Amino acid sequence: MPVDKVQLQHKFGIISHNHRQNLLERISAPATPTNNIRKPIPCEISHDFIIFYNRCDPLDRSKFDVKASQLLQRVKRRAGLLSGGSGRHVHIPRSWVELTLLARCKGPFRDDVLKVLFASLLTAPPSVDNIPSFVFSVSDTQILTYN
Repeated sequence: MPVDKVQLQHKFGIISHNHRQNLLERISAPATPTNNIRKPIPCEISHDFIIFYNRCDPLDRSKFDVKASQLLQRVKRRAGLLSGGSGRHVHIPRSWVELTLLARCKGPFRDDVLKVLFASLLTAPPSVDNIPSFVFSVSDTQILTYN
């Protein structure tokens, strides 16, 4: 007995030929994101913030000092200095990395950041998870103190 193959047809219903062609092109086109630019998080310490802070005039620095003090308070909370080192919000390795990034800001703000970093290093419980960020923060702060 012969086997008859039935041709597979994709039918969208009753639509015009032009609309059917547009649908087929859209379906067969690869999925590409139209907007893959990452928007900055307002409470995130970025390389751009550090560059702007270091390059601005001392007279215009008040705007950046307010932002930097907000970032420092947030990092203090993340380091557990305000809550005794316990809580869901405490993430010591991330706070050490953020403090070393903030320590790259020049001026009187840098001394406050280094004091917070050293206090956090002294009060943090020893853990295997903290070792890589500890090495990064200690080496980076040693480089900063010699510059």
